[in-house]
Amino acid sequence: IEMIKNNDTQTVSEEEEVHASPSHNKFAKVFREEDEIGVLEGLYVYWKCNGVNHEWKKYHDFIKDDLPHHFSSTQLSEKIRRLRLKFQSNSRNNNIHFRNAHESLVFDLSKKLWEQEFISTSTNTTPPPPPPSDVGRKICDGDADCDADDGDGDGDGDGDGDGDGEDSMKIASKKQEFDAASFPHISALFDRFGFSASKYLTGVNNKKLKKLEKQSRKLIMQENQLLLEEMLLRKKQCALVVSAFKKCNS
Repeated sequence: IEMIKNNDTQTVSEEEEVHASPSHNKFAKVFREEDEIGVLEGLYVYWKCNGVNHEWKKYHDFIKDDLPHHFSSTQLSEKIRRLRLKFQSNSRNNNIHFRNAHESLVFDLSKKLWEQEFISTSTNTTPPPPPPSDVGRKICDGDADCDADDGDGDGDGDGDGDGDGEDSMKIASKKQEFDAASFPHISALFDRFGFSASKYLTGVNNKKLKKLEKQSRKLIMQENQLLLEEMLLRKKQCALVVSAFKKCNS
């Protein structure tokens, strides 16, 4: 048991190494891997019971006895803030590579907590797509004379020539480019299997993309639920082993 405890104390996330500066004294206690998992697991259960809220003192009262180590409510709220920012940063990266299984598990648990918030924020900051009527329309500068190129204009009568057709096709193609930020779940699945969503989904109509995104989101949520169940099962297994150790040494 002593060996296990000693090893646990050395397992510290690089991000949580605290400098000796006095300004860090407020959050000087280090969160270990098991603490991070406990904080995220507990917050998921707490929000399920009480709805999403940021009353960290109440959450601290709810979780403090179940965490492997003791932390103040201020330390806890700061840790949650940093985990949320870390999740947002990783979510913007379509090519995420985790250093170890713990980092991957932290991301999956964080996704259950903040994925909807991130999608909502990303959607609000993404410029809306142009209306369908703009697809294939000729684009002219403010002072340019477009009448000469129109089929019903007074030009040379060659308004539907090859040049105009190519320009219209290029504009239509550009308008239908796949926007990964608007469809994060299907993009994530493509990335997972080594394919480029932008390459294969460019030109697919918006209705079909929305359907694919909905299906992808459902599959990822099911996967996350299985991961959470697996993690809770591991926690019970660990508790059983610790209990057996204690009985053997009593």
